[in-house]
Amino acid sequence: MISRRSFLKHTILFGLSVKATILNGSINLKEYLNKVVTIDISSESTEGGEIKCFIENANIVKVVKSQCWEGGRYYLGILINDGNIVSVKERIEKYNLPFYVTKELAKEMGLNEHFDPKLSVITDNAYYFDKGCAVHAVSNTDKEFCGNELQQATNEYNSVIEDIKIQLNKSSSSA
Repeated sequence: MISRRSFLKHTILFGLSVKATILNGSINLKEYLNKVVTIDISSESTEGGEIKCFIENANIVKVVKSQCWEGGRYYLGILINDGNIVSVKERIEKYNLPFYVTKELAKEMGLNEHFDPKLSVITDNAYYFDKGCAVHAVSNTDKEFCGNELQQATNEYNSVIEDIKIQLNKSSSSA
């Protein structure tokens, strides 16, 4: 079984790797981390989730989203510069079986295998943007991204940011 501590540790490491790989240190770290807002999205998945928004001068500069469910985990890192998305890093982990299927439970259920994190299928995608539009994407799979998929990524991730802005406005007006 994957512990919440392990889940959080992985989320933090993912967030740090996203920050380290983009913008080549052009953001002052002290200014960059001057405000962090966490949005609870645990109702969107069976095992919980959250969105962390890093805000500088009233502008979102980074978003880290993590969700966990019994069949896998999802991580999303979005970097924003001057109001436009610069890059998106996405990781999708699909478990071979739900994490609670131990050796003992698998035996009781008549299954030949149990949950094994080494058997998880991990997909890493990275999207690079110019003026808010996805222009290039890479994946650890052999997938090649065409113009239509880049347009879908542009729409999807810009929509994610707009939804987050709405949630932030709701939470700040109710505070």
